[in-house]
Amino acid sequence: MSGGRATLQLNKDIVNKAQSGDLTAIGAEAYVFAEGLFIECKHYKDLQFDRGFICKSGLIWTFWQAACKEANRYNKSPVLVARQNHYPIVVITRSTQAVFNRDPMIVLPDWPAEVALFDDATSYKIAFRRRS
Repeated sequence: MSGGRATLQLNKDIVNKAQSGDLTAIGAEAYVFAEGLFIECKHYKDLQFDRGFICKSGLIWTFWQAACKEANRYNKSPVLVARQNHYPIVVITRSTQAVFNRDPMIVLPDWPAEVALFDDATSYKIAFRRRS
C-alpha cells in the first residue's frame, strides 16, 4: 500500500503529508527533500513514452496526470520516477532545475514537465583540491 496510508487518512479529512506518495522520509536527513515533493515510482514493460510525449495519452501520460492530481491534494510538487524494460530510469518533474539542480534532457511544454535520466539527476560530484 505504498502511499495508501496517506490516502486512507485523507479520506477521513486527515492530511498526512509525510506519508504521501511512494517515497517518503523516515529520517531527518531526507525530510527536507521529501516534504515538498510527491514522489511516485512506476516500472512497466512498456510505459508508452511515444504515445505520452507525442499524443498525451498512454501509460506514462496517465501516471503523470495522476501524480500531478495527487501532488495538488497535498500541496506538493509532482515527481514521477519511471522505468520501462530495456530503458534507463527517467524522472519527470515540473522543473528538473528546482528539484535536482540539473538541466532536463527533454522539455514537454504541453504537459508541462521536464524529463531527465534518473542517474544524472540524482548524482553528485565531490570537488577535490590537490595539495600544493
